[in-house]
Amino acid sequence: MDAALFDQLQHTIDTAGPAAAIEKLIDELKARKDFAGMFYALLMKKRFELGVSPIATGSNQDLPAEATSAFEDGIADAARTVGQLCLDEGLIPQAWGYFRMLGENGPVADALNKLELNDNMDAQAIIDIAFHQGVAPIKGFDWVIARFGICSAITVMGGELPFSAEVRAACSKKLIRTLHHELMRSEE
Repeated sequence: MDAALFDQLQHTIDTAGPAAAIEKLIDELKARKDFAGMFYALLMKKRFELGVSPIATGSNQDLPAEATSAFEDGIADAARTVGQLCLDEGLIPQAWGYFRMLGENGPVADALNKLELNDNMDAQAIIDIAFHQGVAPIKGFDWVIARFGICSAITVMGGELPFSAEVRAACSKKLIRTLHHELMRSEE
């Protein structure tokens, strides 16, 4: 954190109190698009609201038993908030870290299914999330074919895939159509 922000936060603590300073920190981190920092600031806010030390000193074992459930809800809220901000910025791998923590694939699957992969993106990470981690496997398989070719597509289909029979069938059909198209094109 830069000295100017630290001074602003100290001034806010002195004039408006710690809750206002935490809000200011969250707003500043959001404006800077420091979403990882914002996640931890949101956790700090929740700890403060629960009346425990806003600074975690290790695991959350320092929380009173009656605060544990509320803090876990705070973690989930912070993860959803930050995950959505990452999605809004097109940062799908970063967003996935937050939504995966919650076991919520839906928002990332929606973003992947709407995504047009381009050369400026980390295709490997996006394909890994979509296909190999099963968030949007059919879309991910389309990208495997487009980016890495038929041989790679055959290889991944030959491996152990934890997909439903419907997903396997859809990917197999795409592979067969692509092979057929390539064979027909080569005969021209």
